Amino acid sequence: MDAHSIKKLLNNMFIAGFQGEEPSCEIKNAIKNGLGGVIFFSDNIQDREKFKKTVDGLKSLSDGPLIVSIDQEGGLVERTINLDDKVDYISPMGIAQSDDKSLVKSHYDILSRELSSFGINMNFAPVCDVNTEEKNSIIGIRSFSQNPQRVGELAGEVVDVFRSNGIFSTAKHFPGHGGSCDDSHRGMVVMDLDFDELKRTHIAPFKEAIKHGVDAVMVAHAIYPALDEKNPASLSPVVISYLREQLGFEGVVISDDMVMGAIAKYYSPEEACIKAIDAGVNMLIFRNYTKDSDKLIEFLAGYALEHPEFFEKIEYSNEKILGLKSRITDRDIKFDVEDARKKVFEMSKKTFVVLRNNISLLKTDRVLILRPKRENIHSYKTDKFLVSDLWGLKNPCEIEYSLNPEEEEILSLCKLAEGYERVVFVSYNAVLFEGQRKLISRLKIDAALCAGVPYDNKFFEKIPFLSDIFGYKKYGFLNLRDSLINS
Repeated sequence: MDAHSIKKLLNNMFIAGFQGEEPSCEIKNAIKNGLGGVIFFSDNIQDREKFKKTVDGLKSLSDGPLIVSIDQEGGLVERTINLDDKVDYISPMGIAQSDDKSLVKSHYDILSRELSSFGINMNFAPVCDVNTEEKNSIIGIRSFSQNPQRVGELAGEVVDVFRSNGIFSTAKHFPGHGGSCDDSHRGMVVMDLDFDELKRTHIAPFKEAIKHGVDAVMVAHAIYPALDEKNPASLSPVVISYLREQLGFEGVVISDDMVMGAIAKYYSPEEACIKAIDAGVNMLIFRNYTKDSDKLIEFLAGYALEHPEFFEKIEYSNEKILGLKSRITDRDIKFDVEDARKKVFEMSKKTFVVLRNNISLLKTDRVLILRPKRENIHSYKTDKFLVSDLWGLKNPCEIEYSLNPEEEEILSLCKLAEGYERVVFVSYNAVLFEGQRKLISRLKIDAALCAGVPYDNKFFEKIPFLSDIFGYKKYGFLNLRDSLINS
């Protein structure tokens, strides 16, 4: 086979994106040349109608079925946050609080119907990670639970619902990212667990997702010494062989984004792709397709000409990808945005927990509300609402604090708090931020709302009112209005 033919096969193994609303020339040309799939991020999605036209336009450039993908987990990771009429979905850990499978199904039915209405056919969800490490900086409320059985059950439900709406599901991040303190976006992560613990706790939910027929598995950019001491899972033939042979997975194996720190800091793109394909990864994600991407594929094609075993891996991957693509069906789904917003809001009323309720805020009280800055918190950064407005308070002061405040900011906020009758504190993953914990310890707090992981509870042992809301979204605060405000 010649280099041109090999390049076509390699193009099919890449899922790539672009920056901004308008597709780049590079991504358009890549699709014309057989790019396997496109991935969308929040900066690509600013207007419903325009985005739908973008999806349709990109599909029209492809000779065959095109994988159209997105990360839409609900809660912390949502790519539709820039839409004026966005649906505020519930975090996996939040939806799990309902203990109601029918509600879980309804939630992900709405989420997947919206994706299908755009023309999207693959979602990089469900998250099958079991959040066993409270200082995990990247998973947290993206996980359904600390309980592997619960994660597996709900992941299976999500797989089934996605399928019913024509959305391919992707279990991630194999073999589990929930037991780490580190973030693979920034650098290499090592999950140093013994094999029995890895299998019993972290791999178990993936096994359940596979039973439900999950279409793809995304492998993590993390090292698991119990399986492979040297290579991250995404570059490890041992890990992917385990997935195939021990768990019986027959679908498509996908890498996490290949420009993440855990890969980019340690491998060149050429080396990383060779190792990933050799290991058994079928599709590679690159956030942005550029002219360098063309050069990368050219290089890989040349390498395949000289290495027959590598070429065989490419052929095998294409068989898997074409098998997946043969099941793509365009659904003419009409999505009622306002109805979806109302339904998800009603669902949200079952997704928070009041742990202590020994105080009410009077609307006449002078209330200080301290909440973390949203600008660096993923899908919450576009929200502008004020908690005091949602609660109808008459004399509030609402101040944002830094996620990890320095001493000067802590002193200033403590001084300010002295002039108020009540202090409401909204924490966000204080377990990760020493400055936030110091601030909590020095304030006289009357009501605490944990908007991130529930592990913050331990910092509010003597606080009269305490609630976990599992996300920094408007509905979380609206749901507490009746519990906390004495009307």
